[in-house]
Amino acid sequence: MKYYMSDIIPKLQRFSRQLNELTLIQNHHWVAFDGSTETKTTYIFRDNKDLLISQNGQVKKSKWDYLGNQTILIENSEESLLFRTSFFDESVLVLNLHDTDTYAFFLNETKIGTSFKTIEKLNEYLNRKYSVNGGTNKVFDTFAKMDYAEGKPEDKYDIILGSYIRILITFSNGQNGYIMQGKSTGKYFYLHSFNGRTYTKSKDDCIYQLYLHKNRKI
Repeated sequence: MKYYMSDIIPKLQRFSRQLNELTLIQNHHWVAFDGSTETKTTYIFRDNKDLLISQNGQVKKSKWDYLGNQTILIENSEESLLFRTSFFDESVLVLNLHDTDTYAFFLNETKIGTSFKTIEKLNEYLNRKYSVNGGTNKVFDTFAKMDYAEGKPEDKYDIILGSYIRILITFSNGQNGYIMQGKSTGKYFYLHSFNGRTYTKSKDDCIYQLYLHKNRKI
């Protein structure tokens, strides 16, 4: 696993998904970014806590565990490493090695491929997608100036989501969608087209992430 410095990652944290819903990371093929070699190393976080690391057809088995608070433990017979999830979307997973300012980058092979040859090119991709450099963010600025209306809360239940409250959000540009709040957890979430149920930090954050999703930014 190769580590890199990056000044763009702290700016991306407000756009990051949460790992509370572990299906967002489990069983995808995450290719570790390493611009210094053509060797592809793939990490598969299995739901039984096995971590499969494949390189040139050879597979090593390690362990991983989500410890809560966006923290992941990865361990094998040689070492145990503690990481904090610094950024995560459907394409890129960035783990910060605990108590350092270095990051490991992983690319979702089915979402983004492995075409980046340098960390600078990967940073450029993230900057273009989220417009974080220059101190402005057009999507955020548009959202900040936009009004939205909340519909009447509705009590809902289904076998997958359980009991929850559903609220229709209608933005002043004509877009609309639902945010939900779990009755047992109190946490807000919305339904992402690819990742399904996606938890957020707060109600306001849920509305913002719904807006980003409607505009194909996440």
